Amino acid sequence: MVAVNPTRLRFQIADLLNDFKAPVNFHRGLSVLFDFYANRTLRSGESIKVQSVHRSYNLPHPVTRQLKIDLKPRVAQNTAETLALADELWTDPYLEVKQVAIYLLNQTPVDNPQPILDRLQRWLAYDIDRALISDIWASGASQLQTIFPAVWESFIQSYLSQQDPKSISIGLSGLRQSLEVQDFKNTPVIFRLISPLVRNPQHANLKDLRKVIDALAQQSPTETAYFLHQMAALSDSVETKRLIKQCLPNFSQALQAELKADLK
Repeated sequence: MVAVNPTRLRFQIADLLNDFKAPVNFHRGLSVLFDFYANRTLRSGESIKVQSVHRSYNLPHPVTRQLKIDLKPRVAQNTAETLALADELWTDPYLEVKQVAIYLLNQTPVDNPQPILDRLQRWLAYDIDRALISDIWASGASQLQTIFPAVWESFIQSYLSQQDPKSISIGLSGLRQSLEVQDFKNTPVIFRLISPLVRNPQHANLKDLRKVIDALAQQSPTETAYFLHQMAALSDSVETKRLIKQCLPNFSQALQAELKADLK
């Protein structure tokens, strides 16, 4: 792996940015840049940090960090060109290049959510790599959550209302990522969205449901315990009771005692 020289890296990125409005050329140049800094000892095998079906350059963090810093002002001034570039980079087989596409989507200034929705719907396809799902929700969809919350809720609901466990899993991942946003206060929306799933959970989605409930309990333990109390009263599902039992360690002894009484 080539050592990162900050001065050389900035010159390399400056040269790359000359092709910002030429997506194919930028794509080619980005691949050259990433290949230059690739950790070749890991490229032939599975990445240690990321379990992904995509190939990986296993780049040192300073490379992607500096690239994002230098991309940001270009993105702010070139909405259409940024979206075109994101579309081009998403076609790449490498994980890190797709992550740049996600970053571009997150940074693109929009006054209409449709360009974001169009790309999220394409990118969150049925065969999406799980290693990218969290990145898409955490970064690519963050504008929907903060600027267009009603659109974000409807978009999440479109996955949770499916019968297919994989689609539901994608939606639950979006909810879990939303709870990691600093100062997120709209937990009632999360409770409402997961309520049908908790009352009648599919076994294949129990793990993802528990992750969402764990995150809710960390943020609002009393409200989450009350929500589970309601679910226990409304549901006869064995899976619901199993889910609540698995979530007990999130709560104080007093709240655990109340929930255990609901499970009897």
